[in-house]
Amino acid sequence: MSLSAKTLLSLLVGMAAGALAWSLLLPGSPVLRLENEPSPALVAALYGLTLGLGLGLVGAWAADARVEKWLSLGLGGTCGVAGALLGDALGTPITTTIAHNMHGLSEPAQRALLTLGECSGWGMLGLILGGGLGGAQRASRLAWPGALGGLAGGLLGGIALETLMQTDLEAGGGAPLSVGEYWRQAAGPMAFCGLTGLGIALAARLGRASWVRVKRGGREHILARPLITIGQSGACDIVLRGDPRVAPVHATFEAMPGGRHHLTVAGGGGGRFAPVTINGRPITGEQWLADGDDLQIGEHGLVFHERATRGALHLGPPQPQAWMQALGARPKPEPRRTSLAVSASPAAPPAPSIPAPNPEPLPLLGLSRNMAALSLSEEAGGKDGDAPLSALPALLSGSVLRAEQGPYLGRAFVVEASAVTRLGRAIDLEVPLPMDKAVSRLHARIVPEGEQFFLEDAGSANGTYANGLRLTGRRALRPGDVIQMGATMLRFT
Repeated sequence: MSLSAKTLLSLLVGMAAGALAWSLLLPGSPVLRLENEPSPALVAALYGLTLGLGLGLVGAWAADARVEKWLSLGLGGTCGVAGALLGDALGTPITTTIAHNMHGLSEPAQRALLTLGECSGWGMLGLILGGGLGGAQRASRLAWPGALGGLAGGLLGGIALETLMQTDLEAGGGAPLSVGEYWRQAAGPMAFCGLTGLGIALAARLGRASWVRVKRGGREHILARPLITIGQSGACDIVLRGDPRVAPVHATFEAMPGGRHHLTVAGGGGGRFAPVTINGRPITGEQWLADGDDLQIGEHGLVFHERATRGALHLGPPQPQAWMQALGARPKPEPRRTSLAVSASPAAPPAPSIPAPNPEPLPLLGLSRNMAALSLSEEAGGKDGDAPLSALPALLSGSVLRAEQGPYLGRAFVVEASAVTRLGRAIDLEVPLPMDKAVSRLHARIVPEGEQFFLEDAGSANGTYANGLRLTGRRALRPGDVIQMGATMLRFT
């Protein structure tokens, strides 16, 4: 669903949750069957549970990935109850302290201070619930805005709750409430839960820095994590169903410095899968994105939005002027999209023959995170954005891992000669392989020692293989060696 619809639905579902909790706490309720006045902790826990489950259902409906659906439901109810209990434990001593230190104040001032003390507990409920629902999307960028929005909504809702509540809950019988009296008494809980849900959803919407809108259905997805996958698999963050030409993992959005993003074609663009087009132009490899870019993957159209490039005229990658000046390169007035091709240099020693699975230039993923390398490769004299290895001796100063099998077929990774190169599924490693689910988060390491490189397994679940043999210790790497982990096969050159 769109973020606007999610915000409105969070408000309405919150109000419904407040009305439900109030109904369960009424005298004569067939569910709880209270015989005595309920404790403040029970009241708060019931509000937190119904509100958390309601907002969790909204989050599960809006999410595509299965794991996010279950996290929304589980964290919604858990954080709702936990926040309510912590809020009650916090609000009670604060209210007591205020009550013992407000002598000499007018009655309206005393009432206002007591209301603020009681609202501190409701604010704590919103804070924890908002942070938990943001964390359900596995992104700290959403957890903090959600927590702050929940705090603001909880405080405002708590003020409304304490102001509108006119009667105490009394256990036992009594004449049934009229419809008008019921809604009058339920107005406070509905206001609290509705404002808390609105605050959480509104904070996430206003705090977004980049997002994607799927044209079919109008779904919107905030790009809050460093790597967002898109494809037909239910494990993807953005799921495109109904088109067999969409690969299980078709493409990824990767966050870059400066609030920028680029798109990487993963399993699409060849064979039976549909190509990826940006503004009508087919792409392969990696492509920088800008606000308003129109993406097409098979039958599915998407629109990319990004605050960092909104209204920008030059849409190439950022140009690191200090690096360029240090190496004597002149900055160009209009940067353009670049890619790096791995080719033999006349001055370089002969390398073993490697059959090329793809005649197109190979993007060096190890350098895709290094803006200086991308810009300098263009300045080094490459034609149409391509540069030979001989133009980058100071940047590469190592070897290359070239993918010959698996989800990264046709890609290349830089292996630095001055630092350990870590390989695995985690995206913060030097060789990130997040699309290969058979690879451990930290799978293997390549350690430089003198003029040699040594390969070692890092305690992976499925093992690391060199030339078909499973590693049991360290192994010296030679040009042409084949490294396999999971479904990914890399040739060391």
